[in-house]
Amino acid sequence: MRFGTLVRMGEAEDHPVVRALYPVIRDTLMLTSSKQIRNMATVGGNLLQRNRGCAIPGTGRSCIAAYSGDFAQALIALDATVDTIGASCGPRRIEFAQLHRLPGESGRLESSLQPGELITFINIPAGPWTRRSRYIKIALASAAVALHMEGNEVRQARVALGGVATAPWRSHEAEAILNGHTLDVSRAARAAEAAFAKARSPEHNALQIPLRKRTLIRALLETRAMQV
Repeated sequence: MRFGTLVRMGEAEDHPVVRALYPVIRDTLMLTSSKQIRNMATVGGNLLQRNRGCAIPGTGRSCIAAYSGDFAQALIALDATVDTIGASCGPRRIEFAQLHRLPGESGRLESSLQPGELITFINIPAGPWTRRSRYIKIALASAAVALHMEGNEVRQARVALGGVATAPWRSHEAEAILNGHTLDVSRAARAAEAAFAKARSPEHNALQIPLRKRTLIRALLETRAMQV
């Protein structure tokens, strides 16, 4: 699937292909803001948001703010890419996982775009996991999950966590716990523990970790239960 970056978020969420084949994309768009805002905001403009709040695993000494976007969590889970064009670099394609920069990598720079470089298209691969996909958001905690399953066994899991890092955050640790195993409550809980095993939180933010674990568990189990 390919979005021009000037597509309105409201248009994208209502598109029949998005509704049928990429439910996680629709979930993230619908949970981003009010319908009035989504009817005006573009999918491209949504990607480069300033960080707010406190990060948990993806942080550093120079910044503990959390990336606040929803749409980006689905994009990083589905291995999206973006096409760009700029006067100094010409056209290029960037893996979405490389678009945002972590603190310490680049000082105050929050993306890998060059000065004057514009995102023109968002490209999202198709796969057996896109139909069985969900995005769950509870308060400041969120999780994007896409599963390729055969029966009750997970052939390939894709997990992204929202609001936990200074950039969109893919949890390969959780995916490793899920791949090749039957997904039940116990396995989902193990995946959640793995996802936050290295999490460090300021004292006033410590309650966020249990909430985020429960959010991921719910997202995994609801995605498993989808009829596809």
